[in-house]
Amino acid sequence: MTIQKRDILLATALMAVFTVFVLIGIRYRLFLAPAAVVLVCYLVLVQKKLRCPNCGRSVKLDRLLYAINHPYFCSECDERIIVQTKSRS
Repeated sequence: MTIQKRDILLATALMAVFTVFVLIGIRYRLFLAPAAVVLVCYLVLVQKKLRCPNCGRSVKLDRLLYAINHPYFCSECDERIIVQTKSRS
């Protein structure tokens, strides 16, 4: 079992959108509600998809971004985390 590259990039995009909504929400409080929705979506994605395939431990997003192009090993079980970059048909 591997982690999908598109899931990592989706989580990164969700964090960028969350940041924009929070920054705008400082001035206009109306934008804090969509920021909360985006944050919940991010947390669900992290809980469901962005975990070590071997031990199930959550892995930080910056380490997964590093793992796209470099070998990365889980700090808990010391198994290599493989990021699937292309879909298999």
